[in-house]
Amino acid sequence: MTAAYRSKKEALTAFLDKGMTMVHLDARRNGVIVPAQFSNQQELRLNLSYRFSGTEMSIDDSYLEATLTFTGVPFRCRIPMMAIYALTSHVTGAGLVFPESLPEEILSELEHEFQPVQRMDETMSMPKSARAWGGQRRPQGRPTRAPFLRVIDGQKR
Repeated sequence: MTAAYRSKKEALTAFLDKGMTMVHLDARRNGVIVPAQFSNQQELRLNLSYRFSGTEMSIDDSYLEATLTFTGVPFRCRIPMMAIYALTSHVTGAGLVFPESLPEEILSELEHEFQPVQRMDETMSMPKSARAWGGQRRPQGRPTRAPFLRVIDGQKR
């Protein structure tokens, strides 16, 4: 958890206070209630906003509940906070990842993706910030090789 937020609830509420927010979740987790066609997705992304009409959103420390529209049909979703692994603000471009909630497949892919960077880190002498990105300038708001995650700097592009 980031130092700026004490809980996912606090982070989600802060993002929603600024406007539309994309919630990244693993729909396969226990307790997730979404339309059946999405229940097998490890990378489900849902847009939320206090301004959506008929949303009837409720957020507590354990769950997010909201009536969302899927192809024009309203559906009451229930999402355990443990299933949410990232937030992205459509307004500011900022993002937040909760590593403890990332699905195992995503963690494995990221570990594999950055393994060569770790070897380079050990053998080359360069500033730590450059080593973390393979000797290149840190990408700002661009996709990683994992299409479901982006490196986000908080600047709207």
